Amino acid sequence: MNKQIYTITELSEELNQARQNVRRRLIKLDIQAINEDDREYKTDPLEYDYQALVSLAEDFGVVLRTSFSTTNEQASTTKDQANEQAENDIIEVLKDQLEHERDQNKKLSKLNENLLNQLDKNQTLLDQQQRLSLNNINNIKMLESELEEKKEEKENKWYHIFKRKK
Repeated sequence: MNKQIYTITELSEELNQARQNVRRRLIKLDIQAINEDDREYKTDPLEYDYQALVSLAEDFGVVLRTSFSTTNEQASTTKDQANEQAENDIIEVLKDQLEHERDQNKKLSKLNENLLNQLDKNQTLLDQQQRLSLNNINNIKMLESELEEKKEEKENKWYHIFKRKK
């Protein structure tokens, strides 16, 4: 509808807004009807010019369509909308996959941390075992040495000198 005069109903249809919202916005923007003073009856519809439509569209954030838009433009718009929807769907899928990967990363990170802690514990236990083993070896050597000394002492006692040797 690219005509020059619009009623509130036509404005609401053109802007895809409720009539009440259009009426309130007209008052808020202080847009006067072009026939406000010269209507015969108060019940006659108020009429607004194209500039009022443009102002309302700008305020509502609506893009106006011209009446001479071709079928090709409408088809390309539909195609663009389909492409945009497909892109949005892909974005949603990718977001879901990213969230899933982040969760997996967190789980793997916790598992890695647990394994590192277990490795530290195992390393500590291995270190303790090696120390104990070394300590045992030293104790065995010390005891063997003491045993050897006892044997030597026993052999070197003076009364053994008189013993017969076989």
